[in-house]
This record gives sequence, structure tokens and C-alpha cells, in this order.
Amino acid sequence: MPEFVVVLETTGPDGEPWEQPVSPRFLSEVEAAAWRKKNKLPAHCRIRQLAGIADEAKALLIGPVQESLKQKWQAGDAQALMEAVQKYGYLQEPLPLWCWAAFHEAALKLSMYEVRDLNEAFGFDPKKRGRLTDRNKQAQLQWPVFLVCEDLKREGRTVSPDMFDEAAGIASDRLGVQIGKTTAQKYYYAIKELLKAHQPD
Repeated sequence: MPEFVVVLETTGPDGEPWEQPVSPRFLSEVEAAAWRKKNKLPAHCRIRQLAGIADEAKALLIGPVQESLKQKWQAGDAQALMEAVQKYGYLQEPLPLWCWAAFHEAALKLSMYEVRDLNEAFGFDPKKRGRLTDRNKQAQLQWPVFLVCEDLKREGRTVSPDMFDEAAGIASDRLGVQIGKTTAQKYYYAIKELLKAHQPD
């Protein structure tokens, strides 16, 4: 049975077309469209069969994306491991050896009572997450704000404080949450960095 996802169509650092799945999997286009509407994403976030993008996504996952996540994990970013598990599970791919080794080491620490909890086992420091309310707000709003900015760019706006001011107004009306131009700029560049990190070299 085919599965469907909502994808963001954007461009990479060199202007090349690039797609990023932004939704869970759905068993019908109707369900995917309903999710897109519920999350207030524009129609140009297309709905595609997962099979149509799976090979492209897997090629990135076993190459530059995996290497990027592995390097982050080795540098002490515990969230990179969770992200890797999420991505490999999403595409129903086996975990790379470094992920398995990380979980194996954490499980040993727990079984030998070398650590008190999962946070310690994986080297995860909750304090580094910042204020949960602020981070939760950003996690929910940064993609929609980014898409508003991309729409404005398509209409000929240049990336500038004026564009972010306009984007903040549109996003506030559309999402029902008041944000300012500084926040819009912060969210926009957060997604740009996320996309850049997952681009092949």
C-alpha cells in the first residue's frame, strides 16, 4: 500500500532544488492534505508518495546526513543520535554501526549501574535544552515562518529586516501567535542551518 508525505520544496546553498519531508507518513493523500491544512502549511508543500523520494532520501541518509549526525554525536551532541534513529526508522532502514554502538554502550552503563538514568547513559544534559516553552514554540513555528519567508522571496522580496517584519505580521495572523521580526529572522536562519547541515557536499 502506498504511503504519502508532505514535502517542503526549497533550494540548497548553490540554488539547487531540494526536498525535505516535513510530515509523518499517511496511507492516503487525503490524510496528508488534512495534516498540511491543520499545520497551516501552504499548498506548494507538495504531497508525494514516499516511494518516490525514498531512494533520494536514503542516498542522503547513508552519505552526508549520516556523516553529519555521526560527527555531531562524536562532538557530544546527544540529540544527533536520537535524530539518526528517527530518520532511519522513518525510512525503515537498518541503523548504522555507530548508532548501534552508542545504544549498546548506554545499555551497558545502565545494566552495570554506572549511571542513574537515560540522560546520563546517553550524555544528555537537559539544562542545555534551554527554556522548554521557548524551544517548544520555536519547534512548532519555525517551519511555517520559514515558508512564509520563502513565499515572500518568490514574490521578489529580498532577505532584509523589512522582509522579516512583513513575514512576522503574516505568520502572526496565519498562526494566531504573535511574533516579531527578530523572532522571524531567528526561525528563518535556524531552518536554513538545518537544511544546510543535511546538504551533500
